[in-house]
Amino acid sequence: MAIVNNPKTLDLKDIQGMVVRGYGKLFQTAYFLLKVEDASNAKSWMKTILPLVDSADISDHSEKTLHLSFTVQGLQALGMNKENIEGFPVPFREGISTPNRNRILGDYGDSDPKNWRWGSGKESFHILLIFHAKDKESITAFLKEEKDRITSNGGLRIVKEMYGYLRPDNKEAFGFHDGISQPCIKGSGRSGPENDMIETGEFLLGHKNEHGQYPFSPLIHSSQGNTELLKNDAAGSGKKDLGHNGTFMVFRQMEQHVDDFWEYMETNSLKPDGTVDEEAKIKLAAKCVGRWPSGASLVNFPKKDPGGSLENDDFGYADLDPDGFRCPYGISRVISS
Repeated sequence: MAIVNNPKTLDLKDIQGMVVRGYGKLFQTAYFLLKVEDASNAKSWMKTILPLVDSADISDHSEKTLHLSFTVQGLQALGMNKENIEGFPVPFREGISTPNRNRILGDYGDSDPKNWRWGSGKESFHILLIFHAKDKESITAFLKEEKDRITSNGGLRIVKEMYGYLRPDNKEAFGFHDGISQPCIKGSGRSGPENDMIETGEFLLGHKNEHGQYPFSPLIHSSQGNTELLKNDAAGSGKKDLGHNGTFMVFRQMEQHVDDFWEYMETNSLKPDGTVDEEAKIKLAAKCVGRWPSGASLVNFPKKDPGGSLENDDFGYADLDPDGFRCPYGISRVISS
C-alpha cells in the first residue's frame, strides 16, 4: 500500500472536539470515572451517549459538551482480546503508577502513588467522561441526566466524581491569563500564526507528524468486531488502524501550592530594607511562568506587564531572545510555548 500525505481537510466528525479546541466559555466542568460491571449493558449505554459526544465539526459550544475515553483496563473489560490490547504502546498499557513510570515521572515522596486520591492501588476505573457546561445550573441538570442514564443501564458504576471550573477572567489558579498560544492542527479548519500550525500526526493517530512519520497507532492484529468500520493503516502495514483520528490523553489530578508559590516570589524579591517590592515580585513570577499575569509575552514586553495586551503573539524565542535574557531558559519556556 502506498503511503499518503496528510489530508488538507480532516474528517472532523470522526474526531472528538477537545482535541482541536478549548471551551473557554463553558465555565463548569465535571469528570466521572466509571467501572464496567457488565460489558453487554455498557456497550448499549455507549450507543445511547454517542450522539452526545462532542465532535470537532460542531461550531456551537454555547451550552454543553461531553467527551469519552478509555483506559486499557476498560478496553479489556469491554472484551478487547489480548492480541489487540498488545497492539497499544507500552506507556498506555503500563499506566502511570508502576515503578518504572514513577521513576520516569518523578512520582516519589508526596507524589508517590500510595498517596494518590484515586488510581494506583485504589480501585481502578475503565471509562472517563468529561463534561463541560456554561454555568452551575446547566452542569447540574446535565450530570443528573447522565447519572440517571448510567444507573438505569446497570452495566456501569460511578467510581468517582470530580468537579472543576474556569475563572471568569480566564486566569489559572496562580493568577496568570491562560490558554493564549495554542497549536492549531493542520486540516482542522482552524488557522493561526505559521509557528502555531502543527502537522496532524503530532496530535492525531493515523497521520504524519512533524518528522514526516506516522506515530505509533494501535492496529487490529486479531480480527474482532466489524473491522470494515476502520481505516486501513496509512503507514502501509495492511492492517486496520484502530487508532485512526484518535489520540492518547494523560488524566491526572494535581495539587497546586498557590500560596507557597507567591510566598517564594515575595521572599526572593524584597527591597534592601526588607519590605515588599510588589513590582519585583510580579516580575520574578513572570520570569518563572514565562508570561506576565495579563498573558503578554516576556519576549515582546521584557520590562513591564502592558496590562491586558495579548497582541503580537506571533514570535519566536530563537529569533527575538536567543540568549534567554527576556524569558529565561528552563521550565518557563516549556510552559509558555
